[in-house]
Amino acid sequence: FSVERPVPRSAIHLCIDRIENSPLIFIAALNGTAMGGGFELALGCDIRLAQNGDHQLGLPELNLGLLPGAGGTQAMASLIGTGPTLFNLLTAKVFSPQELLATGLVSSCTDDVMAEAMQLAGQIEAVPSRACANIKRLVRNAPRWRHDEGMAAERTLFCDCMVDPMA
Repeated sequence: FSVERPVPRSAIHLCIDRIENSPLIFIAALNGTAMGGGFELALGCDIRLAQNGDHQLGLPELNLGLLPGAGGTQAMASLIGTGPTLFNLLTAKVFSPQELLATGLVSSCTDDVMAEAMQLAGQIEAVPSRACANIKRLVRNAPRWRHDEGMAAERTLFCDCMVDPMA
């Protein structure tokens, strides 16, 4: 195997790509154990919420002699930085919901994650969808763009929202 000849994307890669490229906002409500690919799917979502409990979540693939294969290395590094990601992956760190909150991998930890996710979805649904889609596009692309490209895109999409009759 060689990174010069990449392995084709599978169904989970295509699913996460669709989440990333969709103008819709995806909320992961983690209410139980999520390891490996399930946790990678959650990392691919725009917002992650966790339910309190004694369940574990993470990317422990190293314990099997593997590495995350559905974007987990990239998503985690984008969310919390390279140093913490290297530590977590090289130690096969498994998190409690509260630890996920402390690391910034989830936005909240609550006793009723489904109710919180539904409330948040309603709050996001109540604001102009074009503005939400543009914010998602800007934030998702920020690591890929040079600073001047990101600033130009932000100015342009700000103006795009100004002409939206729903704004």
